[in-house]
Amino acid sequence: MDQYGHATASFRDNYCDFCGTCEAVCPPKALDRDLNPAWNHKAKFNAKCLSFKGVVCRLCEESCEPQAIRFRLILDGRSVPLLDADKCTGCGGCQTACPTDAVHFSQPQKEMQS
Repeated sequence: MDQYGHATASFRDNYCDFCGTCEAVCPPKALDRDLNPAWNHKAKFNAKCLSFKGVVCRLCEESCEPQAIRFRLILDGRSVPLLDADKCTGCGGCQTACPTDAVHFSQPQKEMQS
């Protein structure tokens, strides 16, 4: 629950395998896949990421079953995580694996149309 009493998804203990159990037990049908077909939350990496600090860690990439995370080499021989948002299912496998709580999920920003 968040500060307002709303249900929230947390992947600190385990990732989502989309089995449908939570959908079946949710009385208001907020998780009903027919009413809400897409889980559109995507992974985001924050400054706690060990790779941003020059420490080799690729646990998020290794735990990402859809292979949505890869690492890009940058200056000083460091590499940083990059997310392919089209491949990301929002399952939380990367957040579960992260030892520093550097992965969070948010909805992608909608593009402004002119």
